[in-house]
Amino acid sequence: MTRAAILYLMAVSCTTFVTGPPPVPMSNSATGALLRCAPTTFLACVILFAAGPTPAADKGGVDAQGQYDVVHPIEDALPRHQITPGAINPDVTQANIRSTICVRGYTKTIRPPANYTGSMKRRQIAEYGYEDRRLRDYEEDHLIPLELGGSPTSQKNLWPEPRHVVGGFGADAKDKIENELHHLVCRGKIPLAEAQREIAENWIAAYKKYGGESVGSR
Repeated sequence: MTRAAILYLMAVSCTTFVTGPPPVPMSNSATGALLRCAPTTFLACVILFAAGPTPAADKGGVDAQGQYDVVHPIEDALPRHQITPGAINPDVTQANIRSTICVRGYTKTIRPPANYTGSMKRRQIAEYGYEDRRLRDYEEDHLIPLELGGSPTSQKNLWPEPRHVVGGFGADAKDKIENELHHLVCRGKIPLAEAQREIAENWIAAYKKYGGESVGSR
């Protein structure tokens, strides 16, 4: 409940105590209505008002409403490397990319189940210390993506990536650079190990290096 709503309800209650029910909703100052309260009721109103609005149970977002109201600072766009340094899938190598990551649909065969990543997302949101705890505001993402030979299940390669970050560097932007690097690797433009290193060290730098906003627009 907002501060204004609390004030209005208190004012109506105080007015009712002294004068009876108001014939129409208040249009005059709520402060004036408070002043018409009996002393004990006035004191109770003041105490309640001073307490401010009732904290929302959902701490995420502006007013805790809307689909994605939280915009994280730019430092949250990158994982904390002491927690999520990245990890590779030993089954994917430069020598076998034509039979693994460059095969359409390959990542579906190794993607971990939703209940695995969902429970890890809850735990890691707390571990990262994010104030916003709404699961929908994050994508439990592979730092080194599956299409670049990242480990499907290692906790060192998964982190709760904010969907919305200042500057537009949220989960959608990272998806674009993942696709671009996959394209380059599978066409022999850059080595697999180089792509893995670049995205693990700083995916934003890689995003800017390979085209910025035009990444993935081919």
